[in-house]
Formats: sequence, C-alpha cells, structure tokens
Amino acid sequence: LSYAATGCLILGAAPIHRPAWWKALQASWVAFLGSMPFLHQVQGTVEPWSILLSPILGLLLPLRLCAGLLALVPGFAPFADVFLRAITSVEEGCFQLLDGMPWSPYSNPEQASLWLYLVALAGILLVLPNTHTHSAKRWLAILVFLLGCWGPTPSQPGLLVLPVGHGLAVVVAGKEESLCFDLGSGERTPRALVERILYPGLRRRHWPVPQRIIRSHGDRDHVNGFPFLQERVALHREQVDPGHSRELVGFAPWRVRLYGTEGADKGIANDRGHVLDLRWDSRRIVLLGDQAGFALEELVHRLPPGPIDVLLVPHHGLTTDGLAPLLRHLQPHLAWSSSGPRNFPLPVEPLLHHFDIPLMTTLHGPLSW
Repeated sequence: LSYAATGCLILGAAPIHRPAWWKALQASWVAFLGSMPFLHQVQGTVEPWSILLSPILGLLLPLRLCAGLLALVPGFAPFADVFLRAITSVEEGCFQLLDGMPWSPYSNPEQASLWLYLVALAGILLVLPNTHTHSAKRWLAILVFLLGCWGPTPSQPGLLVLPVGHGLAVVVAGKEESLCFDLGSGERTPRALVERILYPGLRRRHWPVPQRIIRSHGDRDHVNGFPFLQERVALHREQVDPGHSRELVGFAPWRVRLYGTEGADKGIANDRGHVLDLRWDSRRIVLLGDQAGFALEELVHRLPPGPIDVLLVPHHGLTTDGLAPLLRHLQPHLAWSSSGPRNFPLPVEPLLHHFDIPLMTTLHGPLSW
C-alpha cells in the first residue's frame, strides 16, 4: 500500500501554480487511487473518505515532526510525549468517528479488483498534467472510470464455511443475495472476523455482503461478528419458533428451509437454536449449530430422510450425544466441522468413521461447495 501510494504521489503531483488546497486534495486523490485496488484485494472494501481525511490529518504532520525534534532536547521529552499523545488522540478520534459511519468502509466484495485497477488508472490520468490537452484520452479515462465503478461482475451461487477457528460462519449465496448463518469465533476479534475473513471470502467469489442473517443460537463464538457487521450494513434477522419451520425465499437456485429446535432442558441455549436445510436440484446440505441430545433426536422426526450430500456436524465436532440416530436418518456422504486447533482430537471422528462418513474441517482453510 505504501509503495503504491507513494508512487502515485510522485506520478500525480499537481502543478506548482495550483492553490495549496487543490494540491493537497490532488495528492490525497492519487494516493487513494494508488492504494485502493490493493486494499480491495485484501479485504474487499473501498475507503473514499481518506481523500478528504488525509489533508486534514496531514496538517498534524509538521506538529508531530516538531514534537519529535523537541524530544531530543534534554528535559523536554515529557512535554513532547504529552504533545504526541494528544495528536494521536485527535487522529484516533477522527478514525473512530468515521469508522462508526455506515458507509465507512464501503463494502464492495462483489466488485472485481481488476475493474478497480482500471478505475485507479483512469482516475490518475484525469489529473495528470497536460491531460486537458488530449480530450480523447480524457474522455476515455472518464469512460473507463465510470464503467469500472459500476461494471457488474458475474458470480456463481454457492456455500462457504469460513475458517474462523472455534466458531461458525457460513455464507449461502444465491444469484441475487446472500445469507449468513452465524458469524462468530472464539479466537478472532469481530473486526478481524469481518474484515480479514468474511470480506476476503466474499471478494474471491464476487458475492454481496449478506444482509439477511440467521443465528443458530446466541453464544459468543457463533454471533460476536454480527454487531460489527451491523455497523456497516443493515441486517435483517430471520428466525422461527422452536418446533416450527418455514421456507426462506430470495436465494435461488437454493431452496432454504429454516427449522427451530428446542432441547429437553429449555435452559440450554445450544438446543434452542436454528437448523438450515439447503437444496439445489438433487443436492442437499444440512447445517447444524450446537444442538445435542433430544434436540438432535427430535430432528430425526422433522427433517426429511437422506441420503444428503453434506452435514455440518454440531458443536464443532465436540458433540456425539444424539448424533448417531440423525446420521442413520440423513446418511450424509460427507461431514464438515467448523473447528479450531484446540478442538482436536474431535470426539465426532470415531462415530463418523463407524458410519464410513469422511470428515473435513475448516482447520486448514475454508470449505466451499
């Protein structure tokens, strides 16, 4: 990011006769364009607010340099320290204020990074010296810029179980919108979960950010990423009462049925949750949360029988109570587990081996289907 931004600063410097405010904004513009495609490639976001924020924070740079020099004078280091901490507080306050805005950062993982490279190139051409003398080049740059900003990127529907360690985060993507079944981790912070795992996973597949969510249950390792995501997009929570089920529309070619479960002991949060039954033509996947015992045995009587293609095993592979009857009922060809390194060896593995069901885990990366 630094090399790209610095190179564009050198390439796109404003002519010396321009006003100071123009030169500051142009420098910020080209630095933003130089780093934008790389940032998008890493985390699927674009942060245009930096165009205006960089010149404002740039005013603090001379103060920071002066304080650094003052720190070299014997006896003045404590004063310089207080001054530098004050400047840092101002900067962090600006970032926190912007970070709380729903459009910051602008999440756009469905856009292809290649388009954004073209956008950056066109945007830099627009402000290069003497480009006004080449009208054809200027109009071509504007056209590429506009096409890049709004050029649609085709994507294929699918299912993605993200590698979040001990936790669960599943994205179901249809042709038009996507759904998030849990977004939590016991090992990742909410920011890292969203910006370093969810967004990159969406960007590689050009899927939109999910705006409809389902919580299997309310434990932290299943839902702690949702509040952070809620700050960036408006989320609609889908739910159903225990013992009931309903079809969710809008995710074609997937057919999505949501089941509400409840255990024998109503005080156990894991059993009072949701289960997803996904179908796509003849293919079928069942996603479980942390259900065990009676809650799993009850699903034997509610879920249509198998065989199914994939079963997401409950409780990160740590639960076997009540699972054997469900395995006989669903007859999955493959089992998946969303697990962390501390979960191994998985108690579910011998049981799956008994039924000749192969097991895959998210320990070594995302599971896509």
